Amino acid sequence: MKGGAFDFVYYYVDLFVEELSEKNQHNIYNFDKDTLKVLTEVEKIAKLTSEIMKNTELLYSLNISEMEFRENIEQSIKYLKKIK
Repeated sequence: MKGGAFDFVYYYVDLFVEELSEKNQHNIYNFDKDTLKVLTEVEKIAKLTSEIMKNTELLYSLNISEMEFRENIEQSIKYLKKIK
């Protein structure tokens, strides 16, 4: 497997998602339910962003085909367009 066309930066987004998820679950800052709902949505968007970034890196590293790339991120892009 080749890789690193973008130095695996999606990994840092994955770390952000993990930490955000942990903080949301434990609500250590005592945010109200409406704020937690928004933070949960931020978590979803960040996870989708990471998936799109990873698949883009795989495409540029020649690890997946253009068709596989499009198939992998099609649903993520539809979701992101819907929430604009």
